Amino acid sequence: MKGKRKILFQIGIVVFVVFFLIMVMTEYVVYSQNTNIYLTAKNEMIDKDLETIEGSLYTVTTNKIIEYIAGDTKNINGELSDTEYEWLYDQEELWKDHKNDEGRNRYDSFFEGLDEEHKIILAKHDCNLLGTMLWTSAYDKGYDDVYIIRPVNRKEAVVISYDSFAEINEKYKELINNSETDASESSAGDDSANEGKKSQINKKYEYGQIIDFDLDERAEIDHLIKNKKSDSSFEKRIEPDGSAYYIGYHTVFSDGELEYIVCVEYNWSEVYSSFIGNVTKGLIRNTLVGLGFSATVILLCLFFITVKPLKQVKDTMDLYMSTKNSEDVENKLSTLKSRNEIGDLAEHFRELTKEMDRYTAENVALAEDKARIKTELNLAASIQGQALIKEFPDSDCYEISASMNPAKEVGGDFYDVFDIDEDHLALVIGDVSGKGVPAALMMMAGITLIRSFANPGVKPSEVLSKVNESIVQKDFDKMFITIWIGILDKKTGVLTTSNAGHEYPALKQSDSYELYKDRHGLVAGGMKGVKYFDHEIQLKDGDMVFVYTDGVPEANNSSNELFGDERMLEALNKNADASPDEVLENVKASVDTFVGEAEQFDDLTMLCIKYHQR
Repeated sequence: MKGKRKILFQIGIVVFVVFFLIMVMTEYVVYSQNTNIYLTAKNEMIDKDLETIEGSLYTVTTNKIIEYIAGDTKNINGELSDTEYEWLYDQEELWKDHKNDEGRNRYDSFFEGLDEEHKIILAKHDCNLLGTMLWTSAYDKGYDDVYIIRPVNRKEAVVISYDSFAEINEKYKELINNSETDASESSAGDDSANEGKKSQINKKYEYGQIIDFDLDERAEIDHLIKNKKSDSSFEKRIEPDGSAYYIGYHTVFSDGELEYIVCVEYNWSEVYSSFIGNVTKGLIRNTLVGLGFSATVILLCLFFITVKPLKQVKDTMDLYMSTKNSEDVENKLSTLKSRNEIGDLAEHFRELTKEMDRYTAENVALAEDKARIKTELNLAASIQGQALIKEFPDSDCYEISASMNPAKEVGGDFYDVFDIDEDHLALVIGDVSGKGVPAALMMMAGITLIRSFANPGVKPSEVLSKVNESIVQKDFDKMFITIWIGILDKKTGVLTTSNAGHEYPALKQSDSYELYKDRHGLVAGGMKGVKYFDHEIQLKDGDMVFVYTDGVPEANNSSNELFGDERMLEALNKNADASPDEVLENVKASVDTFVGEAEQFDDLTMLCIKYHQR
């Protein structure tokens, strides 16, 4: 169960990360879309406000006066005196009505006909009216600033605005409250008194300031001016202190000429941060709720679809490990209804347990067969050992020693020593092709055949011929035997030998051993009608004959090097005067040293006889 909780935990982490990334990307898209929607809506609102403000300003002044202010600002700074106000009100009928194009034309004509002194008075008055209109627009619509500008050249513009919005805001509310109080106390108040209070408000504004206004950096506004198109554009400006302002510009044309540009602005940092804060909180809340809900649902689904069935499979596996009974697995997993890879896993596990039961039964049977075979091999080795002569015929004319070390439980090599008659001794060594029990059986058949054919007066070559014919006739599954046979005349010391494909014997007739390279015949059992040859060797007192199977020269080490004839002769000649027992020990020790840790590949059989002349 602990492992399954770990899997669920790991899956949970993956699900959480994946869903978190998905939710973050989704919320980013939503955030971007909301931001664009907000900005678009804000622009549309500003655009409508600009048009409203434009309509209000249209009733206040004309292009000629704005053009005059933009052309020369130094003479219109300052407030109007009472005398200047009196002159204005005396001329009111001439300039007051310019709410339509006809009235504006009369207003422009009137302005053009004035001298410079009265132009300044009228310009100051209009600037005051513009300032009041701009301030009230900002106050009513909640903007940080509302002003109008008119480019003087491509780098500068004249701005008409109000001074210190915060200060004027408080004074404006105070004046309005006072006006409303006075009106309630005297409903028949003097109109001239109200006009006086309005004039006090008008005196709170500055106008005609020169500002930097680079049209090269305002491509949209420049495009509107060049094409004489009344429309809005928007700009975000970053102040040196890091605060950001969002500005809407609206170009105003009259008779194809630019009158002015209406501008509104608000603190982008405050408004946008408030909006972003609310959106961000909503997004974070939605993200966490969505993530938690989705992860919970998915993990629950994974538990019932994956973890719980896997636990059932795991418990079944534990049960099988303890009982080794596939029927328990079948009963346990029969209730599993998963139609997915887990169901396939359970089905494969059921099949696996059945196969393991079958395999276990086969292994038990195989172990029994192996034990039986081992017993039979041990018996065969015992029989083979008994078949090999342990006690040699006793005589004072020779010393004999022989040994066989099989590569497996039973081998195919053999040796034999027996008296043919009182004066003749037979020496035999052979090597059956193959290994194991078949070779051992063939070896015993070979010994039996040789003994049956080695009769008094029969030459070694004749014995080999009869053995060969018998093996070929009986067809021992294409098996064959290499045989060396020698018949020693005890009286004369003449050793008559014949060789059926066996190794050359080694003779010591002087101070050292040398190979006696006799003429070989074909292996016994190779084919019918093979001719074998006899060789006579005259042994003298102290001469020795060493015969062996190919397991001696063909013994190999871990580097796959062969022991070879030269190393064998070297081992024999280390102590050439050694007894037959010592000779076999010396050769066996040299072979073992050479082979080292390498596995014995072939049977290793040796026979040695030392002749003593009577």
